[in-house]
Amino acid sequence: MIPDNGDINKYKSSDVNNACRHFVRYKIDAYSLNADAIIADILVFEAASTKGSAIKDSSPVMMVKEITTALDADQNATKRITGYVNGEEVSYTAEDDTLVTQIPAFNDTDTTKTYSLKCGDLIQIALDGDNVIVDSLLICRGSENLKVFSADNPSLAGYYSSGRRTISGWVYQTDGSFFTLSPSKPTESTVLNKPEVFPVISSIGVYIYDTTKGEVKVGSVSDILSYKTVGDNCTQAVVFMESGDMLAVVLLA
Repeated sequence: MIPDNGDINKYKSSDVNNACRHFVRYKIDAYSLNADAIIADILVFEAASTKGSAIKDSSPVMMVKEITTALDADQNATKRITGYVNGEEVSYTAEDDTLVTQIPAFNDTDTTKTYSLKCGDLIQIALDGDNVIVDSLLICRGSENLKVFSADNPSLAGYYSSGRRTISGWVYQTDGSFFTLSPSKPTESTVLNKPEVFPVISSIGVYIYDTTKGEVKVGSVSDILSYKTVGDNCTQAVVFMESGDMLAVVLLA
């Protein structure tokens, strides 16, 4: 134990914020009893939040259409989220309101911040045996120009072992079966260096957030417009993946 002399910081040698293990972020404080020690004697882990920890790679990915009030199995008022999973409309109640009003964002650098869900949010959810939402995680926010909280660079390939990830950009090229993304809006001088190629798969959800109407709808491959085809009217997109498998695509219109 660190001696109780009233000044614990005297023994503190280092700290790390936002360390991540199994998708839970921690603040780590290191303490040394010897001022000349190379490594710490004690590490103290403090979880930033347990919310989101029940989300697994295989958890359903949902595009939020609307949030309403409903009654749960015990006739208590609760929140109901209606939206789309794999392109099909679904509706689930939440175990408690904070799963709608105070949820963390995937890979958010601010581990203390939470968000209130709104139409156009792409989320990942955990369900219990009664199809009640018991955990939720914000992936992408359509109402804020497809805001993501820590995007990978779409011009770099080789992320297949990295687990869940978001890739954000503008559609640069497509042939109807595959497409590539540019991290910034393309111009005539744009050259992509070994871009990752994303397959167009009919079984995953392709969603469109309409910025004019503030609404979401299910899209299709025909909505993915490339710079090579339509120039400046190319589609802005976010791809959510688990290693090399696409889980959802969100388009801005």
